[in-house]
Amino acid sequence: MAEWAVTCTDERYDIIAALGVLYAQVDYYSILEAMAARAREVIVIESSFDEDKFGKDFMGVTFRYGQSITLADKHASLRGRGARISPRGYIFLMEGLGWRCPLGVLPSVWKHISIEQTDAQKIRFMMRFEPAPSRQEDLAYEISHGKRGEIKEWGI
Repeated sequence: MAEWAVTCTDERYDIIAALGVLYAQVDYYSILEAMAARAREVIVIESSFDEDKFGKDFMGVTFRYGQSITLADKHASLRGRGARISPRGYIFLMEGLGWRCPLGVLPSVWKHISIEQTDAQKIRFMMRFEPAPSRQEDLAYEISHGKRGEIKEWGI
């Protein structure tokens, strides 16, 4: 996934889905940026987060040592560093990239499957993002994408 974000050509896709892979990455923001730049219509993210420990309203990222990701065989997995982004954290990050989440947090189709024993307490969720209609006039989008040109005044 990380290599795709860095080496992928400028090819665009109607739908990009990251299903259960972002939490095994530490450089999650570069991947989200690449997804936002290459998707035309929809970005789907499926992940998990320890809501019991941090609360439903937590907006942020937790980092982990020993993050496992299951390979093709349920008895084979890799372990390394990873980052778990809260659902509100995804909304915050993706809004800054010009995408919105009109349906909010949805239950994951995998919500009853535990990849590792410690995942039993974590919620699994899906989020569907689509381009924000006013992306070109959004202050956060302009700042994050470094647009140059006429200076606009923003009312508060």
